[in-house]
Amino acid sequence: MRTALVTLLMLFSAMLTAQVSEPISNSVDEDQERLHRFEIDFGAGGAATVSVSLTGNNAAAGLRVLLIDRDELVTNGSLNAFNEDSDPGIAAVTPSLAVNYTGVRTFVAVVSLVDNLNGPSTYTGTISVNAVATSITPAGNEVRDSQLADSNIESFFDIGIRTMGTVNDGSQSVEFLLDFGAGGVANFWMLVEGDDDGTVEVFEMSSTTGLPVAVSPSGGVSSSAGTSWLDEGNFQTANLTGVRRFRVVMSTTVTSDVELKVNMAFSSNVSVPVFTQVQVMGSLTANQRRFHRISVDHGSVATTLVLMQLAVTETGSLNTTALDLDELVTNGSANAQVNPPFLTTSRAGVHDFLIVIEEDGGGAATYDFTLCFAVASAAVTSATPQTTSPDELYNEYFGRIAVGDGAATTAQPASFEFLVDFGASKSIQFWARMDGGGDGQAVVNEMDLTGGEDPLGTPLSGVGSWSDEGLFTTTTRSGIVRFRFNFTATSSMDFRFSVVLPSNVTLVAITQLSFTGTLLIDEGRSHRFQIDFGATATEYALSLQSFVVTGNIDVQFVDVDELAANGSATAFDSAPSFMTATYTGVREFLFIVSEQSGTAGATYTINLAVASTAASVTGAQLDVVNDDLQFIFDFGAQRTTTFTAAGVVTSEFEVDFGSTTHTADYWFLTEADDATIQLIEVAGDGSEIIHETSVLLSANTESNGTSTSRTGVVRFRVVVTSNAAGFTDWAVVFDSTVSVGAIGGGGGGGGGGGGDEGGCSTGGSSNGLLALIAALALLGVAVRAGRGRRAARSVLDRN
Repeated sequence: MRTALVTLLMLFSAMLTAQVSEPISNSVDEDQERLHRFEIDFGAGGAATVSVSLTGNNAAAGLRVLLIDRDELVTNGSLNAFNEDSDPGIAAVTPSLAVNYTGVRTFVAVVSLVDNLNGPSTYTGTISVNAVATSITPAGNEVRDSQLADSNIESFFDIGIRTMGTVNDGSQSVEFLLDFGAGGVANFWMLVEGDDDGTVEVFEMSSTTGLPVAVSPSGGVSSSAGTSWLDEGNFQTANLTGVRRFRVVMSTTVTSDVELKVNMAFSSNVSVPVFTQVQVMGSLTANQRRFHRISVDHGSVATTLVLMQLAVTETGSLNTTALDLDELVTNGSANAQVNPPFLTTSRAGVHDFLIVIEEDGGGAATYDFTLCFAVASAAVTSATPQTTSPDELYNEYFGRIAVGDGAATTAQPASFEFLVDFGASKSIQFWARMDGGGDGQAVVNEMDLTGGEDPLGTPLSGVGSWSDEGLFTTTTRSGIVRFRFNFTATSSMDFRFSVVLPSNVTLVAITQLSFTGTLLIDEGRSHRFQIDFGATATEYALSLQSFVVTGNIDVQFVDVDELAANGSATAFDSAPSFMTATYTGVREFLFIVSEQSGTAGATYTINLAVASTAASVTGAQLDVVNDDLQFIFDFGAQRTTTFTAAGVVTSEFEVDFGSTTHTADYWFLTEADDATIQLIEVAGDGSEIIHETSVLLSANTESNGTSTSRTGVVRFRVVVTSNAAGFTDWAVVFDSTVSVGAIGGGGGGGGGGGGDEGGCSTGGSSNGLLALIAALALLGVAVRAGRGRRAARSVLDRN
């Protein structure tokens, strides 16, 4: 009987010391930490030992294992909460902790490689507890980089966070959330590491300023200036409910970089919600930019928020800038251009932030990072990113931003326009900036109801390579309003401008006209388009929006009515922008593209911007009737003739004046080696009314005139009398009140042409008009593919 009792006691003793265990297996690589979380139920409680035993498979990559007791850490600090063991080979690593708990408690095992070398290594083992009536429940594992990047913040499980900041004579903030559920007081532990004097403070953001709950180190400075230091402490929050926001502020008065690292762990009655995250990723080709717009709701009560950045990976040469768009239009760029992490202005409601990614190394690049906010996920939205092209001359983004570039000279100013929808009646303030390469200025104008310019504020100006910005306030307006930049230069100036509007108005997409084609050597093509100026007399700035070409191309704008009325001096322009005359109603324009190398062809895709919602484009290249006479759509005619001896060539065409009797303006251009060229109107009785007579000897000339007052279809005649063998050219362009066409063709180039010929050969080159214009040196400085680019940048670029 006694023997049996002893046996029972021995068995009962064995039961008291029986272990409960769970397997651990995974892998870890260099510069990684693998975290395993376990929930251990101690039941009624008692003294126990929690142990981890792991063995790796890589003899050259020893394991380091840190076992953490969460509750001991957040209540009393690290002294009895950590136990670490490591081995450089493949021997078992066995850290353990002595505890005395009841109920469920959390433990974390952190596995890494010794000195982060010679990885990877797989490992296997167990976590065990030598206590009665206990259970171990694995609660997941996660891997993280062993080194946290500067300005990053990370949470691990829902237990704690870690962050790092490099601070220079100032402060840097990050934020996190704690969920208190039904309510309570949270204990937490904080470990701070610094490499010079610095302070870390934690604020509970229950007010706009925050309530300090932790400061480390005591007194705010390290024990010895200029040396590295460690400090830890245990702290307690107020009794709170629900999800609350906390802010960590890292500060220093040292004027060189101070690195501050912070680790925090929280008691089990609270959890750390996952940060609201927005992934910012993409790829760029050489000299591209991409804009990401992030909208953040600050809530109904004015507050500040911290925008943070995580897990940055990139290839190539990239610049990244963050812009607070509402701060920009309110106060300028001083506090609006920042990089994460940054503290927003205190305000309520939804506000836009722009993340600008720019490739400036001349090659391809990729990027991938995460922006995070300590706010509810519904408070953050992300718009589809928009990418610029190196060939863009003007563009608009997200209904708030207009960006353009161009060139101006003393003789050839430049203008750009944009439209803003004010909606209901209001006055707004917007921000504009100009970067110049050469002495000059930009005047920002609001266009009044009669099309007049009303300058807003002081011009943006400078000398040399310069930048200038300003805030501009409009009058009280409603509906769609047009604005204009006028650029002038002392001599010559390249420029780039940027405009950012407030969120209570919208940038209206302006009309875009696209011209695409292929040119042979020395060939030209003329595109026709119309603009409806409406019932109130006004003028428009026509601007090249993009210029994608191969080869060597010149472009020119032609205002048909201005040409017919006043000649080429103001009717042609080859700058990136062109100011029309003041008109009402529908008016005709040409956009001429010509290949200029003389050795190779070219292709082009060119977009033209018109700050109007009523622009339309029609037509393609010059209409060719036969080998002799050509028609310039339905408002002009031209002919090139090479005489082998003296002779006469007569060309006839019809001009339709319509049902209302009126006169028509015209422009007459001639060139000849030795000839007389006449423009003749044929009267109703067949008699000739001679309007122009050009006597030419190796010369060219242009003139303007007016027809008689006519109605219906009227015949016109051009008579070329050559005195010897030689070359002749002529072109005539009428205003848009009439229609020009072939005899019997009803206008627009239909039917036959021609006339009497003698002693000549003829040709119908499709760029005869272009050749004449070039001969008269009317083109000025043309826009060319591959033209030089400035180094000056907008504030939308990183400075």
